[in-house]
Amino acid sequence: VRLLPGEVAVRDGLLLYAGCRLPVPPAEAVILDRLGATPDRVVARGDLAVSAGGGHPANPSSLATRVARLRDRIGPVGLAIHTVRGRGYLLTTAGRPGGPSWPG
Repeated sequence: VRLLPGEVAVRDGLLLYAGCRLPVPPAEAVILDRLGATPDRVVARGDLAVSAGGGHPANPSSLATRVARLRDRIGPVGLAIHTVRGRGYLLTTAGRPGGPSWPG
C-alpha cells in the first residue's frame, strides 16, 4: 500500500493516520510533517535538517536522534522511516520499503 501526500499529517501536536491519533513532540512533528508531505519519496538529509532547525540546519546528531525517537513512536501505527544512505530519509508503511522506486 502506497502512502499518499497528506495521508500522514500532524495537526496540533497529533499524528493523524489511518484513524489513529498519536501525540508527537514539536521537534518530531516538524520532521514527520515534512516526510508526510512527500511519502514514499526520499527527503534529503539537509532539507530535513533545515525543516527541523526552524530555517537553520539542525545538528546532524540531533536530527538522527529525533528520527530514531520518531521511528519508535510511529512503528506501532504501521509507519516506518527508512534511512537511504548518502541521500536522506523515506517515510513508508511499516515493512514495505518504498515500492518500485526503493533503491535497495
